[in-house]
Amino acid sequence: MLSLKNELEKLSREDMVRYIGELHKFFWNIQGNWMQFVSEKYGTEAAREGDARVFGRNGEVQGWLLKKLFGLGGSVEDLGRALVFSTMLSNVEYEISEVSDRHIRARVTKCHMQLGRRKSGLPELPCKEAGLEALGRFGRAVNPDLEIECIICPPDEHPEDLWCEWEWRIKGV
Repeated sequence: MLSLKNELEKLSREDMVRYIGELHKFFWNIQGNWMQFVSEKYGTEAAREGDARVFGRNGEVQGWLLKKLFGLGGSVEDLGRALVFSTMLSNVEYEISEVSDRHIRARVTKCHMQLGRRKSGLPELPCKEAGLEALGRFGRAVNPDLEIECIICPPDEHPEDLWCEWEWRIKGV
């Protein structure tokens, strides 16, 4: 009998890793096509607003599910592990640094979506609001005491090797 579980059990470790990587691309393909459609039909402002709402809820659900799946606590290090397993940063090249028991920072050094927009002759998408919603809600799903700060993100001016940067910290620190 064909089932996802049976087919996954047949995969080699290498094929499983490749499959998971492709699943992340599937997610971003849907997101990119949705954004393009809404932007063309209703305008960039409607797409930006919709992205913040939908992506924010997605971030919350992913954070909660990954915390449950991997038995994560609410530490800052657990947030870092959850980020690595999520689709939140899977369409970009990033660095997670400055991990301590009080804060963590993620820097996006290459954003494929924004570079694709440029290549198509489109302006950068102002994604700060969506990022704050998605990554903020993701962090609070792992630990309600985490707060997020956007260091830089479009529409902010940024260098070519830094598209956005986010810091989560325990409230009051």
